[in-house]
Amino acid sequence: EDRFGDYAPQELLAETETTRTWLARQASVGRMVLVEELKEGCESEDFIADVRAKAGVEHPLVGSIYEACMENGRCHYAHELLPGETLAVRAKHAEKIRAQRFVHILRRVAEANIYHESHGNATSPLDLDAVHLDKHGVIRIKNLAIAGDRIPDHSLRDTLKLGELLVPLLDQHHPGATRCLTLLSWMRGEEVAKPLKWTQIRDYCEQIE
Repeated sequence: EDRFGDYAPQELLAETETTRTWLARQASVGRMVLVEELKEGCESEDFIADVRAKAGVEHPLVGSIYEACMENGRCHYAHELLPGETLAVRAKHAEKIRAQRFVHILRRVAEANIYHESHGNATSPLDLDAVHLDKHGVIRIKNLAIAGDRIPDHSLRDTLKLGELLVPLLDQHHPGATRCLTLLSWMRGEEVAKPLKWTQIRDYCEQIE
């Protein structure tokens, strides 16, 4: 029955050594959100710094931060509950995505990361669970911004990983699949002098589309 101000927790979704993630209902507007709670006794400085970094992100593809609060020694912040399923869930269920939709998703991911690069946003590692796709084809991406300065390795780390993780999701029995596989191999640094940058990935996706 505990509450986080305007947010009433409904279900505990995840827990780490320092935080809990709650599905919560925002009473004033009647919408479901996610609330990240810092556990009692944990250092709040890094937690607050990361929240500030996330709150500074303004991009239509990236999840929004609604409110952050620290009261009675407790820290939490509420953020957008992104619609649809993640690519991680689709991969777990062995779902396949046709090339035209596949490159559209990848282009959107590239656009969000180009934004982070251009604004110097440090980000936590990009994984399939950060990319949400709903039944209408709308793509949204988890807010991965964290405190600190962005380094070039953040982009390289993510392009290499995504170039590998996306392969099982591609439906290889329809037109465009071969070009998609080539693009993913270039993202991994295969058959090219160096792995592709996000701007190059976006441009290649546009060509395939």
